[in-house]
Amino acid sequence: IFFNIFFQLRIGFGMEKQFGRRKFCLMYLFCGFLGNLLSVVANPFKLAVGASTSGFGLLGVWAAEVLLTWELLGTSRSRLLMWFAFMLSSCVMMSTLSPSVDFMGHFGGALAGFLLAIILADMQEEHRPSWYGRAKASAKSTAAILILAGLLKAITLGPDGPVPFCGSLFSPRVLPF
Repeated sequence: IFFNIFFQLRIGFGMEKQFGRRKFCLMYLFCGFLGNLLSVVANPFKLAVGASTSGFGLLGVWAAEVLLTWELLGTSRSRLLMWFAFMLSSCVMMSTLSPSVDFMGHFGGALAGFLLAIILADMQEEHRPSWYGRAKASAKSTAAILILAGLLKAITLGPDGPVPFCGSLFSPRVLPF
């Protein structure tokens, strides 16, 4: 819990200031939604919920910002790569050391942040890389496919439905009492 709080405060305040409260809340909630959705799709019998998927989403947003502004970073690239490698390795280490930590949820949150940051990016025309338009279109398509396929699997095609032992949308399980 301490690591989640530290991580989200360390990165979250700066991003909220940079993007504004509304856009930051949209990114934070979307990362949590998609991260937890991918976690349910990967293992519907694992009970794992929490805000750490949103925290990893902030890391994904940061990765997208670095990718989009790579040419503008100049000499600070090496320092930024070291910091990013430290953050990524510590997050992966924390995710893999404990069996109760949901690695797929964390990965899904980071992927959601990466995709949404590219979708919401609003770079000035002169600073845009040549592949900017293609990246935005690919991010939109990938996010839509992940959401639709994830919801389809979680709601209709899950092993017992969206919640284990509760049935599915088309055949709800009757309670024994």
